[in-house]
Amino acid sequence: MKVIARLPNWVGDLVLATPFVHALRDAFPDAEITVVGRRPALELIESNPFVDRIIPIRRRGITEAKNIRDQGPFDIGFVLPPSFSSAAFLTLVGAERRIGYETDRRGSLLTDALPEPVGVIHRADSYLKLIEHVIGRNQLHMAYHTEIHLTDKDFVKINDILPNLKRPLIVLNPNSEAPSRRWPPIYWIELGKALCQKDVSIILVGGPFDVTRTRRIAHEIGCDRVINLAGQLHLRELAALLSSADLVVSNDTGPMHISYTVGTKTIALFGAGDERVTGPYRSPDVAIVMRAPDVQCAPCGKNYCPLNHKRCMWELKPDLVLAKIEEILMDEKWKANEHS
Repeated sequence: MKVIARLPNWVGDLVLATPFVHALRDAFPDAEITVVGRRPALELIESNPFVDRIIPIRRRGITEAKNIRDQGPFDIGFVLPPSFSSAAFLTLVGAERRIGYETDRRGSLLTDALPEPVGVIHRADSYLKLIEHVIGRNQLHMAYHTEIHLTDKDFVKINDILPNLKRPLIVLNPNSEAPSRRWPPIYWIELGKALCQKDVSIILVGGPFDVTRTRRIAHEIGCDRVINLAGQLHLRELAALLSSADLVVSNDTGPMHISYTVGTKTIALFGAGDERVTGPYRSPDVAIVMRAPDVQCAPCGKNYCPLNHKRCMWELKPDLVLAKIEEILMDEKWKANEHS
């Protein structure tokens, strides 16, 4: 049997699809499993022991579909992204049975077009329900968690940086694709300045499009113990760095999911996003969700604040986040610094 799965494009969604990948192997232990997706998110599946073949595609994958079809025939195909083009891709690669949710008017492209789950359901669980539909077994989500399999190669660049840093090491991720999920830059600056009064090292991270924003934040913090690595790390190197940190503070975005997945204590700052749907998955021991109290319009789920005030982010004050950091990491040395 040959199985193919079209994985999500976004980093956070890709991490939330890793329980699906593991469950897919358990459901089809003898199958040849191919996963398809877009870089850079797809890099996080590298070294995953549950897949046989990883194929990157560009944009909608139409150009690569013929070559992938030649590696079939595929008996079953799963489509995790909700887009029409993702379902069309499964049709073009010739998957005999095509399973996905009936979204974006694509029901005719799927042999098994499932209605979207009713009520609030975590995105990782919604992916697992696609497998449940095929194997007829419920509650798969009880057995799986997110996972990223790092190798020594992923740590090469990080190992050149870490020995020179004082512990504890706190990584700050002030970036997010959606403006409604970004904690205000001035709050990151205030938090960074407060942390610089402690005996810690700070690393700022971000992607290639976050360099300007992150550079400004690092400059305004104005501390020689702040290192800005935005735009300088591949995704797996970022995962290696996050796994080596003592604590990560992040907006609601892909690196937040990477951080708790690799086992690092993570403070996730939520605003418009709904943590019941896209929050940390099955990780209560390492992930802490913080959101502003008494903001009635949140979570709205919008990428841009429809009321144009972003109170869900502005009302989450830096002193609240700092207090949570101190609760997690403070020792006697920190307390002494406060009174010196």
